[in-house]
Amino acid sequence: MTLPKYNWQYKLSLYLAAGIIPVADKMSNVGKWLKFNGCGITISDLEDLHGELLTISRSKYETLQNEVKLQQHRVREGYYTQKLVSSIEKSLEISV
Repeated sequence: MTLPKYNWQYKLSLYLAAGIIPVADKMSNVGKWLKFNGCGITISDLEDLHGELLTISRSKYETLQNEVKLQQHRVREGYYTQKLVSSIEKSLEISV
């Protein structure tokens, strides 16, 4: 039986706002989001972290840093909150 994977989104926001490259489980929602946005490291098991870190090239690390900087700016400026509010407003306009 596979147990559900949990990550706390507020921690992800905290790490991104601080400019830290986050690490999450591949199967968690946070891990899927990190993979999609290319701004973090995803692993299947904590024991895999060391090996994953050893395989990151300088160019991959620089790419991760650049993507984290983009997300850092978005989180600090409230991009995702504004996007959510806008989406809610649009859905309310349609239903009225």
